[in-house]
Amino acid sequence: MSKNKKQGNFLLSIVLIVSFLTLAVGGYYLIVAASYQKNKEVATVEHSNNTFKLRKNATQYQRELYASLTDTMKNSPSDQETIATLIAKSYVADFYTWTNKLHFNDVGGLQYIETSLASSVMNQAIQNFYNDFNYYLESGSVKNTLEVQDISSTVEPTEYILQKQIISAMTGNETQKEIKKDGYAVTLEWSYVPQSDFDTSGYQKEATIIVVKDDSGVLRIMESDYETE
Repeated sequence: MSKNKKQGNFLLSIVLIVSFLTLAVGGYYLIVAASYQKNKEVATVEHSNNTFKLRKNATQYQRELYASLTDTMKNSPSDQETIATLIAKSYVADFYTWTNKLHFNDVGGLQYIETSLASSVMNQAIQNFYNDFNYYLESGSVKNTLEVQDISSTVEPTEYILQKQIISAMTGNETQKEIKKDGYAVTLEWSYVPQSDFDTSGYQKEATIIVVKDDSGVLRIMESDYETE
């Protein structure tokens, strides 16, 4: 057998071995991913009021806020101040509660955020506040962590200035236009359920949240001005 033919057989063997290893490793991760998807819990919806939803494993306090919000939206739709306050409270009660979250990107309260901002809020949360949460989730101790149990609030009318990008149909030039919207500034202070093996003292307990109507006329959160201890 010639030297070139031997080299060709050797290279072919290497290619086959590498291909086999690639398929084996790829198959392993596919099996792991499939297993994860099969066993992963999903936050199912228990009720919807056509605007907001209540997750099936909501805490008792989240249920109380949702019931009040649903009732007010149905029976007193003109009471925008109360609706704005309940939206801000519902967001805090969900976002800052870890005990009923099921996986690392199960970020609470996003439905109350203005739609175009929700993805950005989720990504920031996963990198920061929910990054800490993931440690307790993986260790199996998340049910003994943060759970908002009560929120006090004050609210006052405010004017929110939205910076909107305008593109000229004639020239294609971009300009910034200020759009003023009436809204509500809701200042909140909250407490957590005491946990024997988890110290809640270092976690956020107050915020000022701006709620305004979105383009479809639904009140949603546009901004949060956080004040940490």
